[in-house]
Amino acid sequence: MSIKVNHFSALMTSLLVLSGCSFPNVFTSGESSMSTSDMSSISDISSSNTSPSSQESSALATYRTSLTISRQTWPSLSIYPSEETTVSFQDFTFAFKDAGNYTANVIQAKRSTFYLYNIDPIPFLDSIELTLRDTHEGHELYFGSTAQPSETTLEPTQTNTTYTYTFPSSYDQPYFHLINTGGVMYIESLIIYFWSNTPPESSSSAASEVTSMSSETTSTTSVTSASNTTSTTPSSSTPSSSTSNVSVVTNAPNYYQSISPSLTGEALKNALDTLISTNISVSYDWSRFEYADQHPTITNQVLTIYPKLGYLKSAHVNGNAADHWNREHTYPQSKIGGGALNDNHHIFADDWKTNGTRGNNKFGDVANTEANRVLDSANRPTNNFTSGGYFEPNDEAKGEVARATLYMNTLYGYSLENNFQTAEMAVLWALQYPVNDWAMTRNNRVYDNQNNRNPYIDHPQWICDVYGTTSSATRQVCGL
Repeated sequence: MSIKVNHFSALMTSLLVLSGCSFPNVFTSGESSMSTSDMSSISDISSSNTSPSSQESSALATYRTSLTISRQTWPSLSIYPSEETTVSFQDFTFAFKDAGNYTANVIQAKRSTFYLYNIDPIPFLDSIELTLRDTHEGHELYFGSTAQPSETTLEPTQTNTTYTYTFPSSYDQPYFHLINTGGVMYIESLIIYFWSNTPPESSSSAASEVTSMSSETTSTTSVTSASNTTSTTPSSSTPSSSTSNVSVVTNAPNYYQSISPSLTGEALKNALDTLISTNISVSYDWSRFEYADQHPTITNQVLTIYPKLGYLKSAHVNGNAADHWNREHTYPQSKIGGGALNDNHHIFADDWKTNGTRGNNKFGDVANTEANRVLDSANRPTNNFTSGGYFEPNDEAKGEVARATLYMNTLYGYSLENNFQTAEMAVLWALQYPVNDWAMTRNNRVYDNQNNRNPYIDHPQWICDVYGTTSSATRQVCGL
């Protein structure tokens, strides 16, 4: 069986909707842009395999990196700042004036006075890609190697268009300066490509998509800066899926002291069943889910499992309203009963529409076509797909729903096959989409209220110990 990997972080970023409250400064990654003909479509930009033509020496440039400033990352403002305001992304600082984003769901630049520029030079800048929406005449983009560049290279007059400018080889530390001298400007995104000699493994501010010139492999990490700001609109935060990045520790260090390290198979499963069923306190109260799924950086939001967007905690499902959420039973309600109906370990905050689309469908492999793509309540495309009675969630959620299903099987006895295309798939997803900081944080929060834990989050090795013999494929992955 093959496990598909979907590269979708750029789509999530491009389709987010902003309004007039503060967002954290999120550095997003990806080499993708909006189509010039249809702002709702997404296309990939191929990575360059050529070093900068200038200074081809050792000091430069084996990795082409991208930094995206978009609707999601732009600092959200309810009014136009009349004074120059700065914002930092990665190691770069930008200044802007007279820009807001509470109108038309984009960054709105005020007529005549708006500007945006990089205060410090961006070393070895390769190119800039600017996507504009509903633009008018009078927008100018200047490039140069000084803080006040004079070379005019762009005067957009078309709507829904992406413009790309590649820097001459002589610009080793260039600046750009975007000025609005005409009608109101609406910016979808600004993607800055630059060369770096720092590989992704050792980057101290790893938050970009990096393409090595000596290898065809890529590494993508999404990093969200710490912030206590709030928002009224969906925000994106997809935690990393690498086990090496798990830094959150359990808030119950002695929870498993009764589990003998010698146990395996059914004996281990039975011991875990006894442990996690002790003093359990389930509840369907909204507050439980608001706490368990609280957004990693935006305290008045929950992070929804299928859209992977933040929704206001107070926006409980209400009719057909956009950007409202309810509670997704990853093991469908129609297939369970008793305490399982309220067990927070398998119930996640979710957009009400993606929840309904999933319905009672089993998790499984689905052709990742646009016809099968799931839309959320605001009709934004998500990275989930459904067809033929199966629902394939985004990669981040695959590990979450799989470990939740193993938990349900261990505690309540519900079969893996009743929730997955195959039992093998449930085990493989649990292993191949591993535990991360978000999963551990959520496990801690559920424990705070419910008094039990999902052991397959705390001890992923137990997945193989209990379920490793499910099939020849799981035996192979587990080394059995």
